[in-house]
Amino acid sequence: MFSVFARFLHARWLAVVSLGLAVVSITLRIVASATGHGGDPEIWRLTFLHMDPIALGAMLACSARFLAWSSRWRWAMIAAGVLGLALPLPDGLGILAGGVGATGLVAMAATRGAALLRTPLLRSCGKYSYAMYVLQPVWIVAPLAKKHPHSFPLMLASLLLGPLVTYGLALISWNLLEMPFLRLKKRFPYHYAPAGDTPEDIIIECPN
Repeated sequence: MFSVFARFLHARWLAVVSLGLAVVSITLRIVASATGHGGDPEIWRLTFLHMDPIALGAMLACSARFLAWSSRWRWAMIAAGVLGLALPLPDGLGILAGGVGATGLVAMAATRGAALLRTPLLRSCGKYSYAMYVLQPVWIVAPLAKKHPHSFPLMLASLLLGPLVTYGLALISWNLLEMPFLRLKKRFPYHYAPAGDTPEDIIIECPN
């Protein structure tokens, strides 16, 4: 959806659309909870209920003003994200909190050269992030956790082996599936840029 908007809209309108999608997603989560679907796992798998973190990331990419603002308030956003994920918030607010915290982290990495966020391991996780998201083995762990809810070995295995298995699957996917398709890009040259957009529009120098 965002790629379609990005193809035809100016960066300013992309920011407006992103903000609108975030508001729509948060509203849908509130409606889902208010109508008694807060505990329904199938409801929470719908993309339209999780668009606000994606929309915040899109706003960082297309709005220099929002990127600068997020960089200025990065520590508050990161703290809000950590607290939101740790505290028992109402249904759906944890998703928003995670998105806010991630926005602060990305803004810090983009504008302040945070060395910790640019380590080879984290950059490789970013490179394989989509495959890691799709291929994470929760479909194995979740049924076992339901069957053995108090199994410490199962919990430990999921915490230790889960990330390693996910990373390995994503690495295989990248090399066998994604890279061959990405090489096809050279057959479809892309020269379009919305009027008025220049690289200088998104390069920001933020004071420390």
